[in-house]
Amino acid sequence: MITCIDLLALGLMILILSGLLFFPLTLYKKVSPNKALIVTGISRKVVVGGGTVVIPFLHKAQEFSLEPRIINVNSRRIISKDKVPLSIKAVATAKIDDSSTESILKAAQKFMDKIELEINEYLREIIESHLTTVISKTKFREIVENSNSLMEQVLISAQKDLSKDGFQIRSLTVKHINVPYELQDIALGKTVNIEINQKYNTKDQKELKIEIQLSIKYNGEDFSIFLGNYKENIEKIILNLMIEFLKRVEYLQIIENKIEVENEIKNAIKTILNSKSVDIVTISVVIE
Repeated sequence: MITCIDLLALGLMILILSGLLFFPLTLYKKVSPNKALIVTGISRKVVVGGGTVVIPFLHKAQEFSLEPRIINVNSRRIISKDKVPLSIKAVATAKIDDSSTESILKAAQKFMDKIELEINEYLREIIESHLTTVISKTKFREIVENSNSLMEQVLISAQKDLSKDGFQIRSLTVKHINVPYELQDIALGKTVNIEINQKYNTKDQKELKIEIQLSIKYNGEDFSIFLGNYKENIEKIILNLMIEFLKRVEYLQIIENKIEVENEIKNAIKTILNSKSVDIVTISVVIE
């Protein structure tokens, strides 16, 4: 005959056996394929897209995202090797190297307690720093004509830093390269035209009108003359040159030797502009 005590004992036994059976299941932690489970404590373990048993008080488990990150880079003021001021917009894809447990642990150690915005900003600063370094060693024409090759250099350079934190750069693409509007033609090596019609005083203080027409190209060595309004800068250079040149010559000497003087002026302009990274394509000087 089964007594109440027997039933109570049986129920207690079933309860204990059920607990022993289901207790491990309640300790089993699982993560999706785009996350890592970082288990620390009496042992260290990294689980990607799977699960493991986590024992309270003995283990600590935290989830860590392995999703790719889109990093927008907007460098607003970079100076190229030949002193061209420019801005570059680029987009990078960065991701924790989930093929390496060591890389995941490095990234988790540094970024586990950071919010997404902080992590992305950290990555952006590193990429932009390497972009600035590479651009400063490259001439503007090369930047425009070989932007893909340039981004490959930046990617390789930045990867050395980011790998220390467990990250990989999967791609880096230029979206836009810009120079100030007024400098675009000359910075790209296009021929630009400049006309100067100016009255000057000769040595004997007589007024002389000189018309100068130039077609010029930037030769890619030093862009400093073009910072600001390059036409105004060149006009100032020629104005100072003409003042110095004509104050040594009297009016009658110029009128009697116009062709010779015009050629002297042409040569003087060529000499001074060539020394300032300007190639003269055509030049015309007319004395009136």
